[in-house]
Parts: sequence; structure tokens; C-alpha cells
Amino acid sequence: MMVREGIVLLERCDIVGPRGLTGRQLERLVDEKRIEVAAPGGGGHPALYAWSSFPDDEREQVRHHLKGDPEDLAKAEVVAKHLRPDAVDEAYIDGFTASNGLKLPGGETRRVAQRRPGAGPAGHHGCRAQ
Repeated sequence: MMVREGIVLLERCDIVGPRGLTGRQLERLVDEKRIEVAAPGGGGHPALYAWSSFPDDEREQVRHHLKGDPEDLAKAEVVAKHLRPDAVDEAYIDGFTASNGLKLPGGETRRVAQRRPGAGPAGHHGCRAQ
């Protein structure tokens, strides 16, 4: 999954899976020109499909498969590429107490720090890791 020139593009593994579309469904929708192939792939590069071209029913299946909306997830990945864990910040967050006396649950900063670029959004491990 990626954003190029403001267009959200999905790889086959972002679309096909037990909770998403079947490979056959994807091929049929492409053949019927109901899903746009933005880049055909080849030479070790995956085909890319334009999210904006997906019919509503299939959008719902893909959202279910990815556990979120691809537009939101792709934008989060773009931001995550520029974030780096910082020990000083982690210590501050670990020790932070709100004015009402509440703290973040233990391990919260570790969970955030583990969501590194390329790992994909929470619950999604990216295509190459599958």
C-alpha cells in the first residue's frame, strides 16, 4: 500500500486474503474494468491497483481485510516513515501523569515504538512479510 501523487495504490496482498477478496474476484473485477490497474507490475515489482476505482461492496471487504480504510492507513504509513523512537520522549510518556492522576497503560510506548515503517498499520504486517 502506498500513496503516489495523492493516489492510494494497493498491492494484491492488500486486497486478497481470508477476510478480503479472492484472487479470482480481483481478476474478474480487473477484467471487467471495475478496478483500475495503475501499474501492471513485473520485473519483481507488484501490480498496483487504484483504491479510488474499487466498487463500494469490494471496498468494504478490503477495509475488513486491512482492519481499516486504506486511505487512512496509507497516510499513516507516509507519516510513520519520518518518525523515529526517542528514549527521552519514551521516558517522558512512561512517567507522564495527567492532571486527574491517570497514566498511560504500561507498555503503551513500546507498542507505539514497535509500529515501525514497513511493518504497516496495527494488525497488518505488510505484503512482503506474508
